[in-house]
Amino acid sequence: MKCCIECSYGEVIDKLTILTIKLMRVEDPVQKRNIQKEYDKLVPMARKDDESYDALFQRLLAVNKKLWMMEDFIRMKSSKREFDQQYLACAEGIHRTNDERYGIKRQINRAFKSEIVEEKIYKGFAGPADAGAVSGVGPAGGVSRAGGVSRAGGDSTGRLSQAKACFKNGDYGEAERLLRKVADAEDFEMNKKCAGDTRVSMHILLEAQNRGDESLTQLAEVAEHAGDYFPDKAQADHARLTYGRALLRRGDYTAGFPYYKYANVVRVQGGRHRVCPDTMSYLGADDSGRTQLVYASGGLGDAIMFARFVKPCVEAAADGNNRVVFLVCDPLRWIFEELCSGFAHAVVVPESQRDRLPPYEHHTNIAMLGVFLGFTDKDYLEFRSPFLCRMSSRWWQPTLDVDEIIDPGRLNVAINWHGNYANAHERHRGMDLKALSPLFDVSGVSWLCVQKEVIPEDAAFLREKGIRDLSDVIDNAGDAFRDTIELFRKVDLVISTDTSILHVAGSGATCAWGMLTFSAEWRWGGGDTAPWYPSVRLFRQAKIGDWASVVQRVKAELARKVACRSSLALPVSLLSA
Repeated sequence: MKCCIECSYGEVIDKLTILTIKLMRVEDPVQKRNIQKEYDKLVPMARKDDESYDALFQRLLAVNKKLWMMEDFIRMKSSKREFDQQYLACAEGIHRTNDERYGIKRQINRAFKSEIVEEKIYKGFAGPADAGAVSGVGPAGGVSRAGGVSRAGGDSTGRLSQAKACFKNGDYGEAERLLRKVADAEDFEMNKKCAGDTRVSMHILLEAQNRGDESLTQLAEVAEHAGDYFPDKAQADHARLTYGRALLRRGDYTAGFPYYKYANVVRVQGGRHRVCPDTMSYLGADDSGRTQLVYASGGLGDAIMFARFVKPCVEAAADGNNRVVFLVCDPLRWIFEELCSGFAHAVVVPESQRDRLPPYEHHTNIAMLGVFLGFTDKDYLEFRSPFLCRMSSRWWQPTLDVDEIIDPGRLNVAINWHGNYANAHERHRGMDLKALSPLFDVSGVSWLCVQKEVIPEDAAFLREKGIRDLSDVIDNAGDAFRDTIELFRKVDLVISTDTSILHVAGSGATCAWGMLTFSAEWRWGGGDTAPWYPSVRLFRQAKIGDWASVVQRVKAELARKVACRSSLALPVSLLSA
């Protein structure tokens, strides 16, 4: 039996993205066959000939991946009967993300003139401001009066919500216009929460346009009095972290890093464990026989970047016969164990065994180690040496035959164009694989795909271009980057967007080129070289969303690199002489 029904075009593309996700995750061969059959039936309906299709498809795919992960999380919490704040926050996030999903489907319907249009009849979610908040600038360049409810009774709140939606959709001009209206309300200062929300949001909006200096002073005021502006502690901490990142982006590490305690993403709860930013502490001069817990402050890239502080931390703890326990994500356990090898007082515990953590007197996230160790701006950048290069060979047990992959006759280049599709930031940091097409026209290059998450359409494109796709064979033994690091020791170049791959390449002194957005994250500085990674060269967008100029510059430099390599190669006649 087969049913045929008419539906909106947005619904068709939505279904395609969901089937794409299923194909990436399914393991059962029978299920995979059924999903593939359904996918193949729908693919012909994709309007790949239209230049707007890919961008809309990728946006909807990213949103549905995010929803998938949130649904997995909330089911896990439900199965454990844990209806706590994390459960509620996830439920609220699902509402917001579904609204975003609906908005993209509406855009698809408009773009392709769908005769059938899906209508949403429930009210949109109006929850607390999230990390994508936006805010308004006053006449002097800063936020004038920051965020209250106007006489129209709720107009300011509504405009603030609209501004956030515009920001998320990339309409920065309209977002700023709405925020100015919020800031110009006569009773703006009467609602402290709306004022703080507006000021923090405006800074995020302006920072995305490299105009953050305009709002920095008023952001500092909100961060200093965050508790007065935000009754909700999570929002107050977000304001503080936003200010800290603004300082770090300007190279003021000594002043900025103390705010990184609010980037605490690990919560060790239950029994004796009570981890939160306000109770962070570190071993003191008089401590002896005490235990210091150190845990994550971000994703895999952050863990790799801040792992440079492990050795000075462990060495300092030895003076008082103290112990350091590192709580790390399971895939990075092997790297931290190597960094701690030779130190009997250093212990590495994977997150899957966090219930076995020993008692501890002090705790901090890994990014705060420099603060507690008393680093100056100069001290931070002195820890730039590529520590992955110094790892003992006894730790290397790659599952990949790297020598078989390397082509000695060509320039070997590893490529990565997108990070975790479930990460909301990847909508801007990642790029469409097809945008890299000009690079693949450069002759004399052996391309190696090291991206782990490759959607079916990209896999087909890689095959079409003759690019070796290592996504299914690299780092499959459970240890993150074990094969990747070994491969990076042999390749000539790594080209990647802002993902953990750049951190791995830089920490291993591998020659790498980073393709960055117009307003990249603080750790990449503002120049053509990475302050934290001497071997990484940076190519930035000339304007927001302009990947084409980045690719053209990278292509020109790549062609020069190939030509230089060819000119250095000895003629066969000389080799045989």
